[in-house]
Amino acid sequence: MRGGWPRLLRLVALPAGVLALGLALTLGLNELWLGGHSGAQVEVSRRLLLGGGALCSGLLALVAFMLATARERAHAMAERMTQSLRDSEQRWAHALEGTGDGIWDWQTLVGSLSTSTRAKEILGGLDPFDDGSRKRAGLMLRRLVSRMHPEDRARVQAEFRRCLDGQTERLSTEFRMQGRLGAHEWNWVLARGAVVTRDRRGRPQRMLGTVADINTRRRSEEHVRYLALHDPLTELANRAQFDERMQFALARARRYDECVGLILIDLDDFKNVNDQHGHAVGDQLLQTVARRLRSTVRETDTPARIGGDEFVILLTGPVTRETARMVAEKIYSQIALPMEFGGRRVEITCSLGLALYPEDGGDATALAKFADDAMYRGKRAGRQAYTQPRQQGFKEF
Repeated sequence: MRGGWPRLLRLVALPAGVLALGLALTLGLNELWLGGHSGAQVEVSRRLLLGGGALCSGLLALVAFMLATARERAHAMAERMTQSLRDSEQRWAHALEGTGDGIWDWQTLVGSLSTSTRAKEILGGLDPFDDGSRKRAGLMLRRLVSRMHPEDRARVQAEFRRCLDGQTERLSTEFRMQGRLGAHEWNWVLARGAVVTRDRRGRPQRMLGTVADINTRRRSEEHVRYLALHDPLTELANRAQFDERMQFALARARRYDECVGLILIDLDDFKNVNDQHGHAVGDQLLQTVARRLRSTVRETDTPARIGGDEFVILLTGPVTRETARMVAEKIYSQIALPMEFGGRRVEITCSLGLALYPEDGGDATALAKFADDAMYRGKRAGRQAYTQPRQQGFKEF
C-alpha cells in the first residue's frame, strides 16, 4: 500500500493531540478539585472534569473507529492495485496475442510454467507443460528440450542458463520444435525473455517471455541462401559455391598431403540444339545433364554449372589419376546417351579436361587453366579428350 502508514499516522495525529490535551486538562482540574477550594469552585471543577472526561471518551472512540477502518481501507487499496496490475498484464497479453506471439511465464522456484493459447500452437499444438499438476522446473525443461531439434538443444539450454545466472540481461534464441507430425515436421521458433524477479540472494524467481513463429522468415532466408549458392535451372552448385568448396578442398589437401581432381565439361554444339529445338528443349537438356552428373559422382564430390553449357566436377577424398580417368569416362558415356523431350530425340556429346592437384597445378587457377587447355586441345583435334600427365598431352576416348 503506497503511502498507507504515513497517511494513517497523519489521520491519528490530530485526535491523539487533542486527547493528550484533554487528559492534561482533566488531571489539572482533578488536582484543583482535590485541593480544598470553596464549594463553588469545586462544583465548577467537577463539571469541567465531567466535560473533559466525556471529551476524552469521544476522542478515544474516534481513534478506535479510525484504527478499525484503516485496515479495511488498506485492504481495499491493495485490491485496487492488484486489479490494476492484473488489468495491465491482460492488456499486455492481448497486445502480444494480436501480433501473433505467444506468452510464457516461468515461476522458477515454484517450478511451474504457464503458456498462452498462442504459445501452445507455436510449440506444436500440444502443451508439454500443463498436465493438471505442479511439476518441477527441471522436469518441464526436459520435456521441452525433448521436443527440440537435436542440433539446437545444447545451444538453447546454454543460452537459458546464461540468462538465469545473470550473465545476459535478456534471452533471444531461435530453434526448431517438433510440429504436429513429430520428427517429420520441424518449425522454427523465436523465444525472447528476461528474469523479472530475483530474491535477496540473486536467485531467479520469475522469468517472463514470448515465443514467435518464424517459419516463413527462416524459409525465406534459406531460399535466398540457396539461390546464392545454386544454379536456379539445374540446382547444381554455382560458381560461388564451387569456388568456396575448391578452396576448402585444396587447404585440406595441403594439410593432409592428399590429391584433388578437377574435371571441366563443355557440351559440344549446344547452340545447335537451341537453334533447332528451341530454348525450352535446351533447358530440359541441361537439367538432364545435371541429373546424370549427380548420379555419376560420389556424394563427397561437387558437380557445378559455371556457364551456359559448361560444367565442372570437384573430386575429393581418395583421388588418383586412374580413378579420376574412370569418372571422366563415365561422365562422357552418360552424357552421350540419347535424350527425348516431347517426342523429340536429342543426342549430344561433350569435351572434358582433367587436372589433379598437386601434379598439374598448385592452386585453383593453375588447375583450371591446365584442364581448360587440355579440353580445348581435344576440341581442336576434333575429338573429346581428358588430360593425362603433362608429357602425354591428351588421350582420345
